[in-house]
Amino acid sequence: MSVIRAIAVTLMLGCATAATVAGPPVLPAGQIESVEIAAFDWSVPREVPLVTGTDAAAIETLAAVIRSGTPTAGHKCRDTGKLRFHLRDGSVVSLGILQGHQAGFVEYKVYVGEATEWFHVDESAFAAALARFGVSAPQLLTLRR
Repeated sequence: MSVIRAIAVTLMLGCATAATVAGPPVLPAGQIESVEIAAFDWSVPREVPLVTGTDAAAIETLAAVIRSGTPTAGHKCRDTGKLRFHLRDGSVVSLGILQGHQAGFVEYKVYVGEATEWFHVDESAFAAALARFGVSAPQLLTLRR
């Protein structure tokens, strides 16, 4: 194997593995202080805050849905919403939300440096979890241009 090819393979593999995550984001039960839920209005463009929730049971319901995420193929569609989980240790887990490309699913993106990891979750479970915060799924999943 040529040196150039070996370097290229190392860089490709290194980039592919260094910026990936093993699964859905870590959202430890009982360690989330609040969650911000926002829609994104691409006509302005700006985030439109919907709610900041602090109810522990509602947060755990939403976190459980996110933890159930299954990896899915990425694409170029824009986020229609954001979830930001604020953990007790001061860290924030930020997710981009958008309507799934498969019926019955909602997709979310986890940003890892320059890379993006994609997951999907059951749409009805996601909608039920949002409803606990007084937010309807269409508020978060409708693309505003």
